[in-house]
Amino acid sequence: MLWLEKLVCWLLYPSRMGEKHRQESLFSFPAHVPLPPCHDSMESMQVYKQHCQIAEEYREVKKEIALLEERKKELIAKLDQAEKEKLDAAQLAREFEALTEENRTLKLAQSQCVEQLEKLRIQYQKRQGSS
Repeated sequence: MLWLEKLVCWLLYPSRMGEKHRQESLFSFPAHVPLPPCHDSMESMQVYKQHCQIAEEYREVKKEIALLEERKKELIAKLDQAEKEKLDAAQLAREFEALTEENRTLKLAQSQCVEQLEKLRIQYQKRQGSS
């Protein structure tokens, strides 16, 4: 496995990796590879264990950062969606106002046409009655 694949596998599925692969993945980065401990020296063993512990903490921090970055993306997407919905709602409100005004104008025009028609009927009936 490439070191990046090992890291991704370790970050996403740490329980699926065996101890050997776990140790390999912890030290897959050249800067993170500890010197093998000198088994005769307690200090060397302790430094090695500390290095392993730091690598584990580093893995946890990287995992948390990845999760937080994913959450950030989700929140940004939600914010974008909310802003789009807000703009859509504002557009719908403007359209509603325009249609309401058009409806009022059409009702006024209709009532004026009805009045004019009634006047024409009356005039027509007067002409029919006088002829």
